Amino acid sequence: MDLSVIIVSYDSRFFLELCLRSLKASLIKIKSEIIVVDNNSNDDTIDMIESSFSEVILIRNKYNVGFSCANNLAVKKAKGKNICFLNPDTVVPEDLFRKIIDFKKSTNNVGIVACKMIDGQGIFLPESKRNLPNTSMVIKKFFGLKNNYYSNKQSEDTIGQVDVLCGAIMFMERKVFEETGGFDEKYFMFGEDIDLSYKILKKGLKNYYYGDTSIIHYKGESTSKNSKYYKSFYGAMGIYYRKYIAKNIFSKILSFLTLELIIFFKSFSECMIRIPLPPPPPAALIRIGYPISLAVSLALLIDVNGSVVPGTTGDPVLRTNFRAAILSPIVVIALVGGPIQTAPVFCTASAKSQFSERKPYPG
Repeated sequence: MDLSVIIVSYDSRFFLELCLRSLKASLIKIKSEIIVVDNNSNDDTIDMIESSFSEVILIRNKYNVGFSCANNLAVKKAKGKNICFLNPDTVVPEDLFRKIIDFKKSTNNVGIVACKMIDGQGIFLPESKRNLPNTSMVIKKFFGLKNNYYSNKQSEDTIGQVDVLCGAIMFMERKVFEETGGFDEKYFMFGEDIDLSYKILKKGLKNYYYGDTSIIHYKGESTSKNSKYYKSFYGAMGIYYRKYIAKNIFSKILSFLTLELIIFFKSFSECMIRIPLPPPPPAALIRIGYPISLAVSLALLIDVNGSVVPGTTGDPVLRTNFRAAILSPIVVIALVGGPIQTAPVFCTASAKSQFSERKPYPG
């Protein structure tokens, strides 16, 4: 058998169905098998596979064992000379595997091959090709600073060597995967693709980005950004750092504490965004009340006919002091109250905008 396609799924029923339908067309002339590992999904993934894709080899886990462990379980059952790890939220073209197989046959010392990825709107996903992480890169990424996390060695439509490929699609020989020890199961979710890519490089093989074809990757449909997400993501970075970069026990402890702080602040900021803000006053009230209060305040400050403000004496000093004491707060409220009242409207819209534009983490 030439190829085993391995998919780990968790609550991704509808995307998985799209993926499996696209695989049918792309594997017609290839001796292959499809293995799906379900990590105890809560949806009807199992029923969908059994009713519509009876040819798929299904592995049911009684609980969510994570991405690395599930893939390793599938490889033990795989019969193909080559294996392809594929995310459930992907759609592949008909010529994908034929092109990659032909490229692999014509190229020496190939470790992992992965292709260009685009999202559901056709936009290129830069995580298709990445560099090996280091300490400064992780820190810059956390603070949103410019960093070289993504590889710019070649354009998105070319073919060339890169350090790290994305776990959403990884094509390689099963023998090579087994010789490297497979995915490190310390990584529950995230980071395992970086680790495997690095182990392949240490073995003396080369990882290739194949930009001549592409897949659609809808990006982490079963992943939400909460404290568990941040713990998995930055925790994976910590595992990699302590495994390959940290030189002594001090640096390992320091990295652990630093990443725990990052996880805390990321989780805290996410919770703050989710806290519901007080409802703003009716827009009509703001539009009418603000100019009226401002006009009344200004009118009261100007004594056109020189008459005494009711409740005061004719003494100009007392009259001035009375106006300063009584009318000044009205002016302040008029000038400042409007913007303050509209602030909740702005904040609510801003928070909603952040949620609508935020994309799930790449698989």
